[in-house]
Amino acid sequence: MYRIGELSKLLGVSEHTLRYYEKEGLVVPLRKGKNRIYTEEDREWLEFILHMKNTGMALVDIKKYTLMRKDENGNKHA
Repeated sequence: MYRIGELSKLLGVSEHTLRYYEKEGLVVPLRKGKNRIYTEEDREWLEFILHMKNTGMALVDIKKYTLMRKDENGNKHA
């Protein structure tokens, strides 16, 4: 389990970026009060998203992919 600051350092992105991805529905971290708690699955998914962005994939296409993934997982969190 990771807090937002820990995960942002591990992934090499800002906390703002992680919040933005949450706002866009790309990842849905657990909540403990106001704190975001990211699982190992969340970390792996975010690494995949960052890899796709690095290939030049547009965010809108990553969002489509995320929706397909949610449907395959029974609308589980991203």
